[in-house]
Amino acid sequence: MKRYVHFCILAALVFSLYASILQNPFVWDDHIFILQNEFVRDLKNIPILFKSEFFSKSSQESSFKEGGYYRPFVMVFYTLEYHLWRGKPFGFHLISILLHILNVFCVYLLIQRLLQDEKISFLGALLFASHPLHTEAVSYLPSRGDLFATFFCLISFLGFLSSKKKFKVLAPLSFLLALLSKETAIVFPMLLFVFERCHPIKRKHWLLQHTVYWALLLGYLALRFFFFPFRLHPALLMDPGLLLRILSFGKLILSYLSLLLFPYPLHLERTAPFQTALWDFGTLLFILVGGLLIGLGRLLWRKNRFLFFGLAWFLINLLPVSNVIPVYPTMAEHYLYLPSIGFFLILSFFLNLLFKRASSRGVQKFFLFSGFLILTCYASVIANRNRDYSDEMALFTQTAIHAPQSSLMYNNLGSVCLSRGFVKEAVELFEKSLKLMPNQPLVLANLGTLHRQLKNYDKAILFLKKALELNENAFFWNKLGITYAEMEKEDAVEAFQKAIKLNPSFGEAYFNLGVYYWNKNELEKTLRVWEEGRRKDPDYPHFKTWLPVLKEKMSKK
Repeated sequence: MKRYVHFCILAALVFSLYASILQNPFVWDDHIFILQNEFVRDLKNIPILFKSEFFSKSSQESSFKEGGYYRPFVMVFYTLEYHLWRGKPFGFHLISILLHILNVFCVYLLIQRLLQDEKISFLGALLFASHPLHTEAVSYLPSRGDLFATFFCLISFLGFLSSKKKFKVLAPLSFLLALLSKETAIVFPMLLFVFERCHPIKRKHWLLQHTVYWALLLGYLALRFFFFPFRLHPALLMDPGLLLRILSFGKLILSYLSLLLFPYPLHLERTAPFQTALWDFGTLLFILVGGLLIGLGRLLWRKNRFLFFGLAWFLINLLPVSNVIPVYPTMAEHYLYLPSIGFFLILSFFLNLLFKRASSRGVQKFFLFSGFLILTCYASVIANRNRDYSDEMALFTQTAIHAPQSSLMYNNLGSVCLSRGFVKEAVELFEKSLKLMPNQPLVLANLGTLHRQLKNYDKAILFLKKALELNENAFFWNKLGITYAEMEKEDAVEAFQKAIKLNPSFGEAYFNLGVYYWNKNELEKTLRVWEEGRRKDPDYPHFKTWLPVLKEKMSKK
């Protein structure tokens, strides 16, 4: 009975902390993954999602085609949600909150299964539920992969521990779904192996269980190697090298631990503290941190296997984002969503121990009051962070303040300013973005759009052509076509046709080409282009609005 009371308290806490995001709109990459993703807009595309990468076809042909992500389960869920909620952000945020609640329950069950102590289970789940560092995973929709991967890893682990046959059978399936949600799940079989060493209990078919997990992992790695290979993101082309990345791991661990202990300020666009030379303070720090972890591990192995497993959970789940294999971004708050469970296992154990050993009721009340204050501070940080996600201008401004080295943020801010009519500010921000990182195709294309709006067509064409030289894609050709169309040049037709050739489902390019023909009074061509565009991209809204108008106009001739 107490378990269900705990569950109700935890669910109510999570909902109260994150209810404000239900009013938040789609921001930043939400548009790429969901609104602009033609795969998501049609349920018939679900089988295709298992044969394609994380991004939509259009984004693969744009500057976003990087990283080699393969997360079909997340994409399938986006598709189902898009149709269930009719593309409204409310439902997407509600699912994220519910997933976080389910993960909180699973953390509770995991600790309960390992320790058989409801107090520690509740405390560990409470810490996981309320920690502000998880705001990025819950409130920012592109981090949905972390929520799903964590959920399926926890379910798989609980199934692995279960004595019931049906749960043991479902456990490997859950691991497979974790792999199809995010690549970080690849270390899960290693985690099971460590657990088996921590608790060498003789169980039937234990070897078969482990073999199934490793076989699934090898099959997944073969799939990625032959069909969906990992690729290096352009931002990582200035890679310091494997040795320096490894030596930087000490700094990275300390950076993540500091965020777990003092989760403020929180922001996007973090960068890993890579060292640039072989012999500097980072090397000494790597040796010290490595020595401390080895010493701590040996001590916990002898004294308390539960705590050792908590340490192993944290470090093993941190490996995929340790930059031993380069990842982009090199550091992010949502990377800690799954590893942090190990940290909270250890912290909840020691907090409970301190509370039990308190010399008097007064000391215990002090501990409870301190915990309440910390929880109140956590709630305040989460509320402020959720407010950042309520508006793109607020999100990008807050990020630029704390990550002034981020060229991408200045470009994003420039785009928002341009869309809101702040032209002077947009120019300054785009130029600042280019100064930090020259020859960015996206920034050059945005400058082209800006100069088109200012009727500086020669400059607009210059910037757009330079962007296309660096990265030819449908979006940039479409922007160039719009520029030529405003100049009433026939080059617009070729530009729109190239955009359509690169992305046959690009409804906007079809529509713009049709508008060009309309302005030339070539209505038959407009009708032909728009009908083709509607077949290729039936969800593009302008076809539904303007095709009837066009047909009525043609009938009066």
